[in-house]
Amino acid sequence: MACVDPSDIPLALLPAASPYEKGRHAIETLNSYSFVTKRTAESSLDLHRLVHGSTRSWLQKKGLLSQQTQVAITRLGEVYPDHNHGSRSKWRRLLPHAKVALLTSPTEQENGARVDLVWKCAMTLHSDGRWKEAEELFVQVMETRKRVLGEEHPDTLTSMANLASTFWNQGRWKEAEELFVQVMETRKRVLGEEHPNTLTSMANLASTYRNQGR
Repeated sequence: MACVDPSDIPLALLPAASPYEKGRHAIETLNSYSFVTKRTAESSLDLHRLVHGSTRSWLQKKGLLSQQTQVAITRLGEVYPDHNHGSRSKWRRLLPHAKVALLTSPTEQENGARVDLVWKCAMTLHSDGRWKEAEELFVQVMETRKRVLGEEHPDTLTSMANLASTFWNQGRWKEAEELFVQVMETRKRVLGEEHPNTLTSMANLASTYRNQGR
């Protein structure tokens, strides 16, 4: 809990205790000392900000903050929903926690769990129409995938197309066009001219021309 936002921490985010009674007892103990406050209706906890800060300081002093942040990121990746509109209330609730965990984790840390969580956050921000925030995260994903997977990997190209889409939605046609052209040409070469992904990128580029009156 020290590695996520201290407010409105869903109980579903916490690792399942075994047995269940052990986890419930731990929460009751924290609650009785006012370290946490239970939100019964929302099935969540608020962690006292002083407890949050002091616990982070303790983890930092012991050299454990990075490790525990990675644990939080892995868990967030497990429970974070897809960008389907039906999951909007769930992702809006988890997004502040993901942001805190990702800010603590170094951006150069190229493990799969971190990149996957950044991508999930970017996709949900995109679905929510928060183009600028989505853009910043898609840039992170694209740059990491370029380094780790290579510039012509399908996942790299998908992240480039996602970034281009944020430009498109901001009316930044020229920037969108440049990326869509890169994606289309690479997909033509790697996947072939009739592959569905190639055709999608052609349609995206055509849409960009249309919006420029071309």
